[in-house]
Amino acid sequence: MLEKMSIQRVNSRCFLSWQGRIGFTLVELLVVVAVLAVLTGILIPTVQYTRESARLRQCQNNLRQIGLAALAYESSQRQLPAGTLGYPNAVDWNEFRNQPAGTNWRKVPHSSFWIQLLPYLEQQSLSSDIHPALRRRGESLVGAVNRSGETITWFGEADGFKQLSTSSIGVFHCPSDSLINRPVEVKMGGGSQPVTTDGRNDRFDFLSDVRPDIPGALVAANYLGCAGAHSGGIPADPNRLPFRGAMSSGEPLNLSKILDGTSNTFLAGETIGRWRRGVRQRVQLWTVGGLARIRGDVPWMSDLDHLVDPTKIMLGTPLEAAEVGFGAMHPGQVAFVMVDGSTTAISRETDWKLLYRMAGIASSQSEF
Repeated sequence: MLEKMSIQRVNSRCFLSWQGRIGFTLVELLVVVAVLAVLTGILIPTVQYTRESARLRQCQNNLRQIGLAALAYESSQRQLPAGTLGYPNAVDWNEFRNQPAGTNWRKVPHSSFWIQLLPYLEQQSLSSDIHPALRRRGESLVGAVNRSGETITWFGEADGFKQLSTSSIGVFHCPSDSLINRPVEVKMGGGSQPVTTDGRNDRFDFLSDVRPDIPGALVAANYLGCAGAHSGGIPADPNRLPFRGAMSSGEPLNLSKILDGTSNTFLAGETIGRWRRGVRQRVQLWTVGGLARIRGDVPWMSDLDHLVDPTKIMLGTPLEAAEVGFGAMHPGQVAFVMVDGSTTAISRETDWKLLYRMAGIASSQSEF
C-alpha cells in the first residue's frame, strides 16, 4: 500500500513538472527564430535563382523559335531575311539629311525582320493584312494611295502598318523584362538605315518618336537581328566588311555567305533598349529597324581593352545599355540564337574580340 502511494506521488510530481514546462523559453524561441532566418536567407536566393534560370530558358526558347522561323524562311526563299528592308549601303551625310531634307529614310520601308518572319511564326493573319511593299526590299511607297484614299507620305501610313505596330506577340518578349507593360515615359523609336560614310552618324538613325503618327499602345520587342559588330549594312570602310552581320540592312544573305560557320555566327539576340543610370529611356518599335550591333555605344576597335567608362559597355544591363546594342535583364548573361538555330547565353565578361567574331559573318578572314 505504501509503495503504491509513493508511486502515485512520484507520478503526480512528474505531471505537475511537465505541466509547468508547456511552451518555449525565451532562449529557445530566439534560437528557433534565428534558425528560420538563416533558412530563409538560404532559400530565397535559391528560389530567385531557380525562377531566373527558368526565365532565361524561356527567353532562349523564344530565340530558338526565331531561329527556326528564319531557317524556314531561308528554306523557302533561298536566303535569310534582311535585318531590315532599309538601304544596304552607307551614304553621304548630305544625301541622307538633305535630299529631301530629313526625309530620305521615308522613301522605302524599314520593315524589320519580324515582319518578314510573321508567316513562319504562325501569324499569317497579321501578315496577310499589310501592304505587300512592306515585305519587299527597295520599293518606295511615297506618293501611293492607301485603302483610306490617303496619299502615303512615309511607309508607316501603308495599309496594315498601324495594326502591326500595336500588336503584341508572346515570342517578342523576354519573361524577365516588362517591355509589354513599359512606363509611358519610355520613348518608342525605330532604327533606320543607312549610316553615313563620314562617321558623323555612325549608328542607326532613330525616328525621333513615332507615337504621334501611330495612335495606340505601340509595342516593342526584346529581340533584334544582329547587324554585326558595326551598324547597318555594307560599310564604307572595307576593314569592317568581315564583321557585318547575318541580318544586315537591305541585303538578304544566303547561308553560303556565312563563312565563319552557321553555328559560330549570331543571328539575333536580346535587347532592353537605352538605359542611363538605371532609367530606361528608349526602346525599338518591333516593326521598324529590328537591328542591333554587338559594340553598342563602344567606339569601333578603339581602346576596347582599356574601357573604364561604365556607359560604354558591350552587353547592356538595366543600369547602362545602348538602344543600338544587345543587353538583358538576366544577371551576368545575354541570350543569343545562332544562324543554325541553336541558342546560347553569353557572359558579359566575354572578351570583345570574341564578341566581334561571333557577330561577323566572315571575321575569320580578318585580323585585329
